[in-house]
Amino acid sequence: MAICPNCGEWHVYHTVCGACGYYRGKLAIEKEAAV
Repeated sequence: MAICPNCGEWHVYHTVCGACGYYRGKLAIEKEAAV
């Protein structure tokens, strides 16, 4: 496990962060905004 440098949440190494959608400092997946 690793800490996402963008949002600070835990995620699996070498995968996109499920919380913010960033991978290696770049937006990989656009997350929908919570309403």
